[in-house]
Amino acid sequence: MNILYNIVVFLHIVGAAMIVGIWIGQMKKPTVHPRQFDGAMLQLLTGVA
Repeated sequence: MNILYNIVVFLHIVGAAMIVGIWIGQMKKPTVHPRQFDGAMLQLLTGVA
């Protein structure tokens, strides 16, 4: 159970990195990239779990 919890926490952090990393990479053209949406959904799913 502890391993599953650590995997979910890791995926939650990966989701945050997807949102922030792509946001930093696209600062000159402020648009929402589809991968940012995927990162937000990953964070939502792992946050609820």
